[in-house]
Amino acid sequence: MSKYILWFERQKEKDRLRERELQYTIIILGAIIPVINVIGIEQLATNILSAIFGAGIALLTAILQFEKYKERWMSHKVTATNLANEYFFWKNHSGAYGDLKTDEDRLAWLVNRCERMISAEVIEYVNLFASVKPGIDDVDHGGKTPEPNRDSNGNKSVGLSTE
Repeated sequence: MSKYILWFERQKEKDRLRERELQYTIIILGAIIPVINVIGIEQLATNILSAIFGAGIALLTAILQFEKYKERWMSHKVTATNLANEYFFWKNHSGAYGDLKTDEDRLAWLVNRCERMISAEVIEYVNLFASVKPGIDDVDHGGKTPEPNRDSNGNKSVGLSTE
């Protein structure tokens, strides 16, 4: 269990670092452009440097938008936290685990709930990059607005609710 939590934490840190590096580089390049324009170097050099830095800003912004580092690290953090909480509840026989009678039942419940959390993370990750995301209006729900499945802790889940 801890290896999954650590994996999500490491992925979060990698994506968070990438996002920050790109954001800070964009800020620095944006701050340099006005300085270049007023330091008194030859006009052609000023134009070339401003164009290069401006193109760099556009390129880095496009990478941020395409790779979605911020959304990824935030999703990984939520999943890692949910898995850690679930592990704590299981280990201490609290929450949903308090009503289960045997260790075998508790372990089966833990596996089921963690698999649902990880599956939800995978679906969320894929949807980040899906070109067309199905909307609530794309499916006939018999005139009712569907609610997402949630477990007893209020976490989003995948598939049919077993609770």
